[in-house]
Amino acid sequence: MFSTLDRKVLFALVLPFASLACSSGADGTGGDGGAGGTGGTGGATTTSVTEGGGGSGGKPEKCDGPGYGGDEKDVTVGTLKANIIDQNGMPAVQTAAQVCGTDICLAEVTNNAGSVTVVANQSLKKPAFKYGDGYVYAKVAILLDGGDATFTDLITAKLPIVDFSDPFASGESVTSGDVTIEIPPEGEAIIDELLYPETADQVFRTAVLPLSTNDPGVDASLDFKAFYGAAPLETVFCPPAKVRVANKAGLEAGAAVEFWIQGLDALQHWAPYGEWVKISDGAVSDDGTEIVTADGQGFPVLSTFAIRLK
Repeated sequence: MFSTLDRKVLFALVLPFASLACSSGADGTGGDGGAGGTGGTGGATTTSVTEGGGGSGGKPEKCDGPGYGGDEKDVTVGTLKANIIDQNGMPAVQTAAQVCGTDICLAEVTNNAGSVTVVANQSLKKPAFKYGDGYVYAKVAILLDGGDATFTDLITAKLPIVDFSDPFASGESVTSGDVTIEIPPEGEAIIDELLYPETADQVFRTAVLPLSTNDPGVDASLDFKAFYGAAPLETVFCPPAKVRVANKAGLEAGAAVEFWIQGLDALQHWAPYGEWVKISDGAVSDDGTEIVTADGQGFPVLSTFAIRLK
């Protein structure tokens, strides 16, 4: 039996034989191969990165992202070791840990101590270490510059367990923790059903990711004031959805802000792979209670995101 994380790997393995034309994106890059299974005693599961069938593959053309990439450099990656903990300092157990380029993805799973070793020993295009599965734990990416690497106490966040929640619906809002998403009356939310085939996994969930000055997944120069993991990842909002975030950061009322997302998808529809990109302006409400995306802007896609002062 394949787990939900294995389904995208199975698709990635079968798709090239079913349709050679879908083996790469329009810009010459491949897609994200998914979590890739456990690897077991035989080592990390290796998959080619190919276009997925949900999300960007099934949405109307008007909902497609601007597209990034196309000139990725080959980098030789050796062995990566990491210890991963959640926001409470507990080991992030049995969660995906991947070394993925825009062409190939090697996947392992953390052990019960939150530790993992991924042996690559090969050249990848713009490789990144991605930890967290987007189901139980928030997903974060760290771009790799080659060779061996060791990361100690990387922090993800355990996403809340939700038995039931209202689904995304036109003209409705849905809330998880500090974050509310409002779908416009004429809008729709397009969930990547290849990544999230089960209805129970399609529930909106968020968790606060701790901000650390030495977090290699965050560009310190961006000076983020709030940092969130979210699911279901790669959900496309067409047109973009308004987002409201409780002002737990204590930003000044009326302050202008920017919302940024991290590119976790190797297809790079909405953000450069492994990098951060601004997706919306916003402001703190006049009463200082919440941070809201600007009218006419908002979130076109759901990903790990952060907020900074403009």
